[in-house]
Amino acid sequence: MVTVRSVTLAVTVAALALSGCGADGGGDLASFCDAVDALEANDPFADLDVASPGEMRTAFDHLREGVQRIADAAPDELDASAGRYADTVDTLIDHLRAADFDPRNLDTLRYRTAAADYEEAAVSIENAATGSCISGG
Repeated sequence: MVTVRSVTLAVTVAALALSGCGADGGGDLASFCDAVDALEANDPFADLDVASPGEMRTAFDHLREGVQRIADAAPDELDASAGRYADTVDTLIDHLRAADFDPRNLDTLRYRTAAADYEEAAVSIENAATGSCISGG
């Protein structure tokens, strides 16, 4: 068994999560805010303290689905940030998939770099969502 914290390292899903590629903009702020709220309310890692590779795979699948909804709903002004964040989630998942979701098989240096990129993008989206959704959503 693997602790979620050791596998995800700096990945803080509570900060906000987006996934999937190619946010295409043209969404609307209300839908974006609703999608952000839904993912925060249904954090796929909330109940995992210790997880098997299969449980991690399932949690990341749910993360990707929630993130794709956010990316699809992103209005034009948040499209670039949503796309960047989505890409960082895909990169994390690619690293985990290559390791068969087993932290013993991870290229730790590359994963930590990807996790730092993810965290930076997550904070950017969280800040944008907080400012936009409170003031306009």
